[in-house]
Amino acid sequence: DASVTEVAASLGGASADATNAELNDEREATTAQSLSHAEIEALKAGGASGEALVHAIAAGSKTFASKTAFSQEKYLRKKARKHFQTVTALRPSPLVLCDHFMAKGPDKLMGLRRDSLSL
Repeated sequence: DASVTEVAASLGGASADATNAELNDEREATTAQSLSHAEIEALKAGGASGEALVHAIAAGSKTFASKTAFSQEKYLRKKARKHFQTVTALRPSPLVLCDHFMAKGPDKLMGLRRDSLSL
């Protein structure tokens, strides 16, 4: 949330009289973003942080400045959820280890599933 607020502040806020009345979703899907999918993937591969990536995507949007403040924040949160990487550390329990190794290579566990572990 803090990084989304920082990106919004760096891009400038919405004007007080901004409305979303003139925005057309069908047109937006194809022409509103100046960055192509390949360019976004190149930024990711180049090691750009999630914050920098969201900033570039928002700066590349032709309709971002004309959106209301609420719509801008909603747009930034959606892009942050998609492009920020989060890691959740789990306490290593037998069930978590079983799930991990089952996903990685079931042959290492000889087919031992979570329900077979009986914990």
